[in-house]
Amino acid sequence: MWGVSITISILLVVGVRTIWYLEIAYPPRDSGQVVLMNWATVDKELAKIDQAFMDEGLPLPVRIPTGIMLETITFGSANENAVSGYIWQKYPISLSDDIIKKPILTDFLTPDGIYMEELYRFVEDDYEVIGWLFEGNLRQEPSVDKYPLDEATVQVQIWPHAFDENFVLVPDLNEYEMMNPSSLPGMSSVLVLENWSQKRAFFSYRFDKYNTTFGSRRTIKKFHIPDLYYNVIIRRQILSPLTTHGITLLVVTALMFAVMSVHAESSI
Repeated sequence: MWGVSITISILLVVGVRTIWYLEIAYPPRDSGQVVLMNWATVDKELAKIDQAFMDEGLPLPVRIPTGIMLETITFGSANENAVSGYIWQKYPISLSDDIIKKPILTDFLTPDGIYMEELYRFVEDDYEVIGWLFEGNLRQEPSVDKYPLDEATVQVQIWPHAFDENFVLVPDLNEYEMMNPSSLPGMSSVLVLENWSQKRAFFSYRFDKYNTTFGSRRTIKKFHIPDLYYNVIIRRQILSPLTTHGITLLVVTALMFAVMSVHAESSI
């Protein structure tokens, strides 16, 4: 009897460890986005965009280098988290002064969801470089289906403010030391997440589908230009939930085993 119990227990432990290994080693990936880790991938995507504009007989889009640096991420309620950091863009100096030169961060709550303050503006290498400080609350609900092995994505979606202009936002890769996602480009080295570990950070393109012209036939952005995202993948630290719940489970199991042992001995 004891041998059967021990064998079943070992098989269950091996099964749990195998499931955990597969979840950690092979996390799910979003097939709907293109990860932008190097200029080869970026140039390939930009070539597709240019071709789509040429096929429609439209002028080629203007490329706006865009970068971001996150300073803090704080989890609040179940579907909100606070984010702060810096974002910058480089506009060709040939653009009209009438164009609003500022990004739109679409996933932040409104009207009090985001605060942006311009920090600097200067001209360098035929570009007007503008940088902002931003902070706000993102409405993004993490999935807990695989607790305590769950991952969450903190995702900042960036649009150009000039909605009816043919602007394509391009990740400013040259301003980062490394772009390997595991090196966490765009993440502050002092950023600490309680009970979570930062695993990957990267830019991506996604063609989100919109079945409207947004009130104007001049609005061409959404049909030919992908949205730019900055993504941070975080994973829950397993030790925390194991410490919280595992010790209680072990104590209860030990007490049950002790009671059963005493009962078995008294029955002899």
